[in-house]
Amino acid sequence: MVERQKSFAFVLLHLGEFLHGLSVFLFWIEGRVDTFDPLARVLGAVQLLVVEFANFQVVVHDFPAAIGSVDALVDAGCELILCIDALHAGSPISGFLWTLDRAWSNLLQKASDRQHELEEYLKEAQRYFADVQDMLGYLGDVDAVIGASKPVGGLPETSSEQLQRFMEVFNELEQTRPKVETLLSQGREYVQKQNELKVPSNNLQHVLRTLKQRWDAILARASDKKIKLEIALKEATEFHDALQQFNEWLTKTEKTIQNLGPVSRVLETIQRQMEEHKELQKDVSNHRETMLLLDKKGTHLKYFSQKQDVILIKNLLVSVQHRWERVVAKTSERTRALDHGYKEAQEFYDAWFSLVQYLREADEAINVLTADLATAKKPT
Repeated sequence: MVERQKSFAFVLLHLGEFLHGLSVFLFWIEGRVDTFDPLARVLGAVQLLVVEFANFQVVVHDFPAAIGSVDALVDAGCELILCIDALHAGSPISGFLWTLDRAWSNLLQKASDRQHELEEYLKEAQRYFADVQDMLGYLGDVDAVIGASKPVGGLPETSSEQLQRFMEVFNELEQTRPKVETLLSQGREYVQKQNELKVPSNNLQHVLRTLKQRWDAILARASDKKIKLEIALKEATEFHDALQQFNEWLTKTEKTIQNLGPVSRVLETIQRQMEEHKELQKDVSNHRETMLLLDKKGTHLKYFSQKQDVILIKNLLVSVQHRWERVVAKTSERTRALDHGYKEAQEFYDAWFSLVQYLREADEAINVLTADLATAKKPT
């Protein structure tokens, strides 16, 4: 009987210690569980999430040590169960151990869920900022390409090639537009969410402003350069088309001058030649403005074009200028020759006309004299 009482006393003593330790530990678990309530989804707040993750690490830092407490309580509970069973008494210890196991498992599960949640949110935010930084880096590279100072092509071939190469960059930039707009839209959504949660969003807003400003600036510069290259191609094409047409006219006019017949001294013929020459003079005069415009356009292209094109444009202008001057000179020579021939033909015609007139008058005088003589010889 005495032994049984001692056993009961022993059990009661250890039961009290067990219940006290269990109560303290369950209270500790309850305090930790409250810190693992679902976290509001803070989008894009990397710094805040880093702080939250650090706080989480502080909380779970004690978990390894707590495992020893759990094991000690379980061992103590199992020992009490054995003692109570030996005394053939009812035992609530199993229920206490079940409560302990459930509370501890719940704590570990919530901690695991919180860690996964924080890691996912942080990964999402870091991925967003990495995408923004990658985009800013790409835009910086494109900006360097656009800003590269290089004279435009002065020939249709070179200016067309320049435009085609740039359009590859421009089209790639246009294809990037949806991604930039998605990043900006996503960022604005993050800012709105942070404001709703009263979380500072200054850093995110600064990133968004930087991306928007960089994007707008590069788009504007790209559009300006595209227009500049299109104008360069248009001007080069117009110049070389006009130059080709002028060269064709020069070739035709040179052949016309070469095929002109010698200046006639027959008045009617030379008058026809002079009328035909007036048409040539008019045509040459009309093309004088064309030559001046060609020279003006060529000079403009030489000023803005790359060096190798400038040399070719200069040679083309020199060649066409020389041909033009020869045509003008030949036309002037023909004018002088026709004037001189006309003068000689007119002088010959005037002399011939005077002689014919004299002969007619002389013939009439002779006829009158002959009639008078014949009348005088008749007998009275």
